[in-house]
Formats: sequence, C-alpha cells, structure tokens
Amino acid sequence: MVKETLAKRLEFVATRLDGGAYIAGDDFTVADAYLFTVLRWHTFVAIDLAPWPVLSDYLARVAARPPVRQAMTEEGLIRKAQASS
Repeated sequence: MVKETLAKRLEFVATRLDGGAYIAGDDFTVADAYLFTVLRWHTFVAIDLAPWPVLSDYLARVAARPPVRQAMTEEGLIRKAQASS
C-alpha cells in the first residue's frame, strides 16, 4: 500500500515536471530545493526512479546548479573533485 501511494505521488511530480525545468516552471524556487532533497532519498530507501526518467533528469539538472553543488560539497555529500566536474 505504501509503495502504491508513493508511486502515485512520484507520478504526480513527474507529470508536473514534464516539459518544465523546475516544479513551478522555468524558475528554480524553494520548492525545488525541497523536492531535490526528498527525491535524493530514493537511494537510501531503495526506490527505483526508472519508471519516471523525468525525475532522474530533474535530479541531474538541479545537482548541476553551482549553488547546489557548493552546498552539497559543504555538507560532505560530494567531494570537491566531483563539484568541479
């Protein structure tokens, strides 16, 4: 039941992101910062995002933003070498 509910939520988010760069359109907002954080938890809770490639694309797009890379480096989530690539 939990996985089905989560799949519905992920489908909703994927639909919102389809055709747009960020959750509210072309501009990065605080909602994107939060969504990015929550979606990154998929690796820790073993949720496969393969059914929603738009979510994987979103994660990569947000992670490529220089301020996000800087924050992730400062928090120890990525190494400095990864941050500059």
